[in-house]
Amino acid sequence: MNLAGFKRFLGLCGVRTEAEVNTAISTVGAGTLTAAAMVGGMITRSGSTAAYTDTTATATDIIDAMANATVGQSWTLRIKNTVAFAETISGGTGVTVSGVSVVPPLSVGTFLITVTAAGTVTMVGVGTQPLSNLPVAKFATTAAASPLTAAAGDLTGAQHVFFEITTDGAFGLTTRTAVEMFADTPNAQVGQTYLLTVVNKGNNTVTITGGTDVTITATATLATLVTRTYVVTFATATTITMQDVVKGTIET
Repeated sequence: MNLAGFKRFLGLCGVRTEAEVNTAISTVGAGTLTAAAMVGGMITRSGSTAAYTDTTATATDIIDAMANATVGQSWTLRIKNTVAFAETISGGTGVTVSGVSVVPPLSVGTFLITVTAAGTVTMVGVGTQPLSNLPVAKFATTAAASPLTAAAGDLTGAQHVFFEITTDGAFGLTTRTAVEMFADTPNAQVGQTYLLTVVNKGNNTVTITGGTDVTITATATLATLVTRTYVVTFATATTITMQDVVKGTIET
């Protein structure tokens, strides 16, 4: 059996015979998942500035883009949504989409594509996962003298970071720079957010100052036995916003 015949045999068994290729699609707003990109097995999606819908190529075009396509042949397509907005997948003519059909912001969606007839294809969404798999929570504490510039990892590294200050007396806390905080976060992505809670267990007021290119919105001070929770957003790889959203009181 020659190579072409062997590949056809594998195709009859439903085995992918083409090398995986990553295709970048940067359309702003609704776009088309081209046949070549879908057959390639990996799509990296960027560009959109709001929630958007991408439509697949037609089933006929997908099948034509395959080498030695056979009914029953299937392969896995991963779609990497690198923007901070949801991507909805819609089927083109002859393509039926089922299962998971929305790739959340900053996530990868996995789809099983199957040629079901000469002009029909199914695309079953089997799951999604975030691009950055941070721990759920993290706790750090300091009794250092004021003023303090946060060390690497003090204010980053989890979906919800708790930073406790136990120093008595007026305390000044400066964050690391935006560039440093982005680098401190494993697999950080532009648009990614997490929660940061600063806990003041010292006997005085804590004042938080943003490092270079870190902007703190609303209140940046904490009285004694007070917590403040911020939504931290990587607006770009070099700029961060910290939005104050919740004030809490510590019971003693």
